Amino acid sequence: MSNQLKISKEVIELQQLVAPEVNRLIEMRYNILSTISSEQPIGRRNLAFVLDMSERQVRNEIDFFQTQKLVSVERQGVVITDAGNEALIQLKCLLYTYNGLEQLEKELMDRLHLKRVIICPGDMDMNYEVLRFMGRSGAKYVLSVMKYKDTLALTGGSCTAAVADEMRE
Repeated sequence: MSNQLKISKEVIELQQLVAPEVNRLIEMRYNILSTISSEQPIGRRNLAFVLDMSERQVRNEIDFFQTQKLVSVERQGVVITDAGNEALIQLKCLLYTYNGLEQLEKELMDRLHLKRVIICPGDMDMNYEVLRFMGRSGAKYVLSVMKYKDTLALTGGSCTAAVADEMRE
């Protein structure tokens, strides 16, 4: 994953040993920011419904994000700031590393004899931003291996459509 944060395996293992709740908190906050990013402007009540969280918990997290200048609460709803978008990118990289996805990609490449495996963290049924990220990752890879005047034909469902959409951008 590009822009991946450099975190040693030992630091991750130590953190998971002494403070496993930190990873869950980071994942929860990533999901909130990601949902705000894809659904903005979004009201707190709707955000709580989409994330299956209590309104009080969402309100507390929004207050925290506001203090950190990661979101802005406007009349129409909550929107993500430029700093929030930047944090979202870094959180995605952090979770990628925490969840061992790079190692899993390597194992899949070895076992299935593939040149490249790309794993995108998240649940696209719960968060549309995950589908966009999958599309972006797929498009980036396809464009990196295609040569001038190559023709590409795609067939499939929503993931394939997301790749095509991201290739247009």
